[in-house]
Amino acid sequence: MLERMLERGVSRSKVIKLLHNGEIIERYEDDKPYPSICIHGEVEEEILHAVIAIDKSNNTCYIITVYKPDDLYFESDKKTRRKK
Repeated sequence: MLERMLERGVSRSKVIKLLHNGEIIERYEDDKPYPSICIHGEVEEEILHAVIAIDKSNNTCYIITVYKPDDLYFESDKKTRRKK
């Protein structure tokens, strides 16, 4: 996953800033093995999303993916999913 982030031009420091300052825009309570969330934020003038899974039993956060939201899937606010 780290390699893929770097290919997309997303550094570890950007991800950390996103996790600290971003806004939860979606919750996936039924995800397995842990519930997950999608975080939206602007980091260094770039809009990013991160999907993370949270294991509350040991207070661990797993980064599933980090990406730049695509206009094909998101409205102009980059937060709202387009209706299919």
